Amino acid sequence: MQQQAKPGKPCVLNLVELTIALRLRLGLTT
Repeated sequence: MQQQAKPGKPCVLNLVELTIALRLRLGLTT
């Protein structure tokens, strides 16, 4: 999933995806 349509947004999207992934992993691991 790599979309580069608007500059400045990908960074925020990456952060959101990272946080979601971390939360999911934490929820699954705990």
